[in-house]
Order: sequence, then C-alpha cells, then structure tokens
Amino acid sequence: MDDDYFHEFTLSDFWGTCVEPNGYRRVSVDEVAWIISSLKTEGHIMPKAGRWKQLVNSKTSVAQRLQSRKAQVASIVEAVVAAAAANTYSHFEKSPRRCLFECRDSAEQLSEIPSATYRVDAISYKAGSSCTNDTRSGCAQYSTLRSTRDGSMIDTAGVLASWHVSLEPSPCPELYSCPREKTFKVARHLMSADLRRTCHYSITLEGTTARLWRYCRTWAIYSEPFDINKNKEEFIQCILFTSYASDTQLGLDSTVTRVVDKHGQWQYQFDVLTENNTVCTYQTIKALTPERCADSPFDRAMHVFEVQRVTEKGRGDSFSTVDTNTYALQDYWRSDVEGRNSETRSQRKLYGALKAHTSSADELREVWAHFMEFLADGVVRWEDMRACAPAPDIPAKPYNYEEGGLSSESEGDDTACQSAQEEASGASAEISSCESCEEGSESSQADNDSVARLRHRTLHAHVCVDLYQVNEPAVFFFALDKAVFVLSWMRRIGWLHRDISSGNLMLRRLLTTSTDAPLHERYELKLHDLEYSLECAEAPQPDDGVGTNDFAAVEMATQKYMFARTAEPFALPGTCASERPSDSLVFNIAFHRNFFHDLESTAWVAMEFALSFIPRRRIQSDDWPCLWRSLIGSMFDFCGALFPKSRTEIEYRVEMLTEPATREEVARVLRNVYGADSPVSKIPDLFAKLREAYDGVENKFRDSGVPIGDGGVPSERRLPASLFENYAEIYDVFRATFQELSNYYALEEGKKPLVELDHFAGKMLDAANAMYSDEQPPTAQGTEGPSQAKNVEQPPKPRDVEESPSAEDPKAPAQEDEATTKKRKVLDDATTKTRRPKRARK
Repeated sequence: MDDDYFHEFTLSDFWGTCVEPNGYRRVSVDEVAWIISSLKTEGHIMPKAGRWKQLVNSKTSVAQRLQSRKAQVASIVEAVVAAAAANTYSHFEKSPRRCLFECRDSAEQLSEIPSATYRVDAISYKAGSSCTNDTRSGCAQYSTLRSTRDGSMIDTAGVLASWHVSLEPSPCPELYSCPREKTFKVARHLMSADLRRTCHYSITLEGTTARLWRYCRTWAIYSEPFDINKNKEEFIQCILFTSYASDTQLGLDSTVTRVVDKHGQWQYQFDVLTENNTVCTYQTIKALTPERCADSPFDRAMHVFEVQRVTEKGRGDSFSTVDTNTYALQDYWRSDVEGRNSETRSQRKLYGALKAHTSSADELREVWAHFMEFLADGVVRWEDMRACAPAPDIPAKPYNYEEGGLSSESEGDDTACQSAQEEASGASAEISSCESCEEGSESSQADNDSVARLRHRTLHAHVCVDLYQVNEPAVFFFALDKAVFVLSWMRRIGWLHRDISSGNLMLRRLLTTSTDAPLHERYELKLHDLEYSLECAEAPQPDDGVGTNDFAAVEMATQKYMFARTAEPFALPGTCASERPSDSLVFNIAFHRNFFHDLESTAWVAMEFALSFIPRRRIQSDDWPCLWRSLIGSMFDFCGALFPKSRTEIEYRVEMLTEPATREEVARVLRNVYGADSPVSKIPDLFAKLREAYDGVENKFRDSGVPIGDGGVPSERRLPASLFENYAEIYDVFRATFQELSNYYALEEGKKPLVELDHFAGKMLDAANAMYSDEQPPTAQGTEGPSQAKNVEQPPKPRDVEESPSAEDPKAPAQEDEATTKKRKVLDDATTKTRRPKRARK
C-alpha cells in the first residue's frame, strides 16, 4: 500500500472533513454528558476510575481474552445506544436506530467475490435487512452471512461500517495484521462488491486505543489515536454515528438503488439527469464489462451496463412502455487531472474541426457516425438531484441534414456539438454536453493523488461492445479497418486520440436478425474515450501518462524520436550516457506525440488478437499432436515479450519496428499457426511500414534546415503536420491489410474459426515453460510424423472442438516451414516468469 494514499487528521478535522459535510450532526457536549451520567448510573462506567467497566483485563488465554474483548465492546455499544435513546431527545426521539452491531468469529473470512476475502471482527449493518429468499447475483453482487445474534441472514451489501478489535497495539505497523492492512482489505472488498458505496468507514480498537478510518476512491483518511477511557466522548460519538447515521451519511449513493428483477437477480437502478432537467432512472439488464474485485479501493471503478428506463425507482422491472430502447450506461470515478475535458466537450471541438474540413453533409455524416452518441455525461452530484449526472447548460440542437448546407450554429467552443449519427430509421439524433470539467493545461494540473475523484456517469444512445469481447476475426478486423479510417480523418484535421486500445474501439450491432448482409450493414465502429483527445499542436511534453501500455507506441515509452539519423541513438531506460557514441548528434526538437503513434496502436491491437488464438482447423489437423508444444510455446513467448504490461520492458517491441529478422520470426510462427494461406502473417509487415514512415517524417524534418535549439537544448518546435501528409498512404496500407484479413475469414463467420489460447491453460502453459528447461519439447525436426501420432502425448482440446461445426479441412502448412523457436534474450527468465494472460481487459 502506497503511503501517499493515507493521510492522518486530527479528530476535529476528521469529523469536519469526512462526516459533517454529508449532513450528519454530532451529538452536543451536553447530550454526551447526559449519556455518560446515565452510563455511570447503570454501572457501565466506573464512577471513580472513570473508565469503561467492561474493559478489565482477564487472565485467560489470548483467544479467550479476544472473544471476551469483542463481547465487551458489543456490550458498550448497546449500552451507549440505549442511553442515547433515553437522554438525547433532539437526536433520537423520532429517529429509529438504522444500524445494528454484532461481533463476528475471529476466524471467519467473508467473501462475495472469488479470491477476494477479508477478515472482520465486528460489523455495523442496516437494521432493515434486504435479504430475500431465492435471489442471486445479477449485475449487482449478492451474498449473505448468518447473524451470530439471532441466526438471521444479513445481506453483506447492508454492512455499512467495520470494526477491528485487538488486545494490544500492533508492535510493528508493517505487520500483516496491522490496522491499515485490515481496514484496507475490507474497504477494497466492499467498495468493489457494491457500486452504491462512495466510501467505507472503519473503527480500529487496539487495547484501549481507537482510530477512525474513511476510505474513498481517492485516498484514505484516518484520525489521530485516542484513548477510549480518557476520551470517552469521542468513542460515544463513533458508536452513535455508526448506529444512527443515514445510508447517505455512511457512504451509500442515493442515485444508485438495488432491486430484484423478475428472474430473482439483483440489479442496479441509476438516476440520470436528462437535458430537460428531469431525473430518469435506468435499470441494468446485463453487465458489458466483466465483474472483478479491484486490487485497491483507490481506482476508477469503471463499470458499463446495458440499461433500460424504468418508471418507478426502487421497484424492479417497472420498465417504461413509452421508451423501450436499451442504452449503455457507464459509471466510473475520475479526477479532473485525469481528463480535464468531459467527452462531450472534446466531441464538440472535434465536430467543429471535422465540419470545417469535410466537403459535404454526407461526408461529415459518414465520419461522425463512428463517434459515440451521448444522451448524458458528467459529474454525479447526489446532494442535488437536479444535477445528479449531467445537465448540459446549452442543449444540443438537432441538425437536419436533408435541408442541405452546413449550419453555422455549432461554430466555436461555446456551442453544443451536434450529432451526425442517425438511427437505422434515418432520423438524426443529438448529443448533449456537460460543462462540469474545467479546461486547463495538463502540465499545470496537480498529481492524481492530490485531486479528489468525482463520480461520473455517461448514458450512451447505443449499446456497444469493445473489441476485447469480439472473437470473430472477420468482425474484429472489419472494426480495425474502420478505426484506421477514423484516425486518417483525425490526422487530416490535426487531432490525436492518445489512447487507442481494444477497450476504446467499440462495436455497435446495427442489424440483429440478418446474417447475410455485408458487415458494414450489420456493424458500426465507434471510437470511444475522447477525454484525452486534443489537437496535435496542443500535445503536452512529456506525454507518457496517457494510454494503455499494451498498445502504446514504443516512442511513447522513451519519449524520444527513435528513427532520426541525427537523433541520439535509442537506448532503453537506464542506459548510461557513456554507453552511447560520443560523436552522435542530438535531435534538437522536443519529443511530442504525433498521428502515427495512434496508428501504431492499431497494429499492436491486431498483433495482440493474432497471438491470442489458435485456428480450430489447426487443432483438428493430423500434425497437431506432434507440434502443439512448440506452437503454443511460441505463442506464449511472443505474447509475453510483446505485451509485458510495462512501458520499460519494451526491448522486443522495439525490435518489431527496427529488426527485419524479428518481424520474420513472428511472421513465421503466425504462418505455422494460422496457415500459409492466411493473411494473419502479414501483420508484422505493418511494423515495417511504420518504420519507413517514422524514418521518413523524422529525417525529412532534419533535412529541411530547421534551426535547432540554442546550446544543444531541444527546441520547443514540433514536427509540422504537413510532413505526415507526405506519408499518408500508410493509412491505406493498414486498411488494405485489415480488409484482406476480414474478407479472408468472412465465410467462416459464426463457425467459431478460432479458439482462445486461454482454453489451453494449465498443461499448455507448462509446455511453454518447458521449452526453456533442460528437457526440450519436440520440434519440427525431431517429432514423429502423423502416422506415428498415436505414440505422441495428446494435447488437451478445448471443450467445444467436437461440438462446434467443423470448418473446411485445408492442407497443413508445408512441413519445411514449421516453427523452430529459438531462445530470445528478452525471455531468459522464462522458466520463472508467468506468461501474460490472454484477452484480459486492461
């Protein structure tokens, strides 16, 4: 756990910062005095010693003393609640107790999400349980635990505070059982398992020393320690807060509700403010992103759901009969520094640039159809329901393209972006924007850990899936072709996306019934996540904090122009200056992100897809039993080397751009896996074309005679956009390759022509690791032929090979071209390094 996320406050600052802004009012000093007086009268506080009577040390075993201590704490909690109900009329006379308290078995580990367990000593949970028989998890998690008080079931979604009790203070804060570790695990789990939570409160009690903890999506705040005997007032305030505070005050977002649908599944309902200033509620139908437990509570908590509008908040399946469409709702947490623009604001500017460069309304509509259409987008403000998720201050005006000509109403930054996307019926739709995020220079923004994350909610007009979830090669490469088409237009207008990845390339299904229509009539590519997009001339320097590591251009890792002949020779991070030639000239132009970096990301997306699958017909071929070890091992090796999930371990990625031998090695393995007739082996050629384009742009700029910076200091000048126009044909090369790939697999669409490499986990992974052990696996030169395959160890097959329709059985690739995988220096530790899992969302 990073210490930068944890901040210690005084008790008064803790209450003033974390609790009171949510509307909770502490009990007055006089009322606390009355409670203490009552507790003394009842014998819970020793009158002379002034300490809690229950907290008397016992001479029993440690385990018995811990159980006794938790029982003592429970007794104190109930005594305080009873005294408060009898003596503080202004607070609790008409307010029922909202949370009950109970201790848990010290050996009990609770879990809602697999492999994400946590241990807790006591809980404060909602008195009105939401447990319902015969229900199960849907889009909302659902699990229960049995009460130790009366045996009833408790919905863990109703656990609003956790308690951690120990006999003595932790001797070392680094110990596993220290309060920070305990509270961290509970917060991580509960905040991942329930999207209603904006924060989580914990109380730690070590001996007689207590602390208050509050975890949110940005950081953790904990109070200074206090002795519950010397400062009984604060301990009483803690007990009353966790017993009587409202759901919102204890961290539940009132704009998110849990309901049960007709199938007995728990779903979420989200409130969204529409542009006519009314709140609409949408119920989840299914999750469009996989559920996971986050590694930390300090994350974006990105979730995307397919939703439908309901008419009654809190009642499941009260779907509207007027609005029967389904939408995509995106719910996540973001700090202003992560993207100073809302996506709709970026779209407004981008739309204006496209409108200025397109020659007709039809051309504008063709390009703009590949951008997401937003019905709402902005910060969720649950304290004011009229601003709960996005009210555009300037409503968008729909533009009728049939009238001809281009309207001038959307000119400039102060007008709303008008959608050029049309529904299948031909009606134009509009995009709303939210002005909640202020613009500013990225270089002047504070660090992420110093800027609070705010909840954002976006309602998309269309339900899409990202390319991570697309396994059909014909559809996948069709989408990449369209992505390059959009990027070519962004280059023309001087814009960068800055985060091209499989997760930001969305696919919309236009027709759900016809399978005979061409792909462009059935699918539509949507470019997503424009918060970071900006004009190339505004790209900051350095610019290495934006993008997905697996798909980022290699120059982004080094923040240098790698291909200019006058540039300082490329060296991996950490290389000493003394290791470089002394007579090399420095390229005196500061590095900035450019258009080809976005294009390179599409090549990495294609490569990641190619290395994540095995053709079904290959598995069914006669020579598969002899070659499965070497082929699968090679696929794992290349995937681990090319996608290390790091921007520093890029040696093999660089070689893909700079070394023809490396590209041929990858191409050879792809030919052996996919077949000599498959164009998949042409994907490495894209990196050769990129190398030529980089060389041309960077060296042509050098030859242009542009003055260098003074004193050897790089100039702030940038590579001019006009240079990229001279090499714009590379976009056509990429599109031609992706079109060839899509057409090649078009006849096999729907027949599951590829099997994910994940299906060969376990034994296949061991086989890949064995390639680098003393016992060498069989290779093309040392394996038995198909006629002797019965004596060869049979590889495991994916469970659906025999059940799925068999594709054509083409001839196997030429025997002399089989793979002979050599050891690569980037994988010297392959026997101990875990291979990269395939097709995992970033």
